Amino acid sequence: MILNLRNLIEEETMCEANAYLIKEGKEELFLEDISILRPERDELYLQNIFGEQKRIKARIKEMNLIDHRIIADFKL
Repeated sequence: MILNLRNLIEEETMCEANAYLIKEGKEELFLEDISILRPERDELYLQNIFGEQKRIKARIKEMNLIDHRIIADFKL
């Protein structure tokens, strides 16, 4: 049996992150599989690998690229 190592590595190294919003002190999932995160004026633009787009008036609190997590707070 020949193992295709390249395909195995590509499958295991997906880089997309999930975006979470802090609401009432708790993290709630906002959008999964983020491929684009862009600050635009007073909001954040997010797009995932499926083309779903969202904008929200928030600021980035933390980006943990090892855990593939983006944490955002609502702007006041």
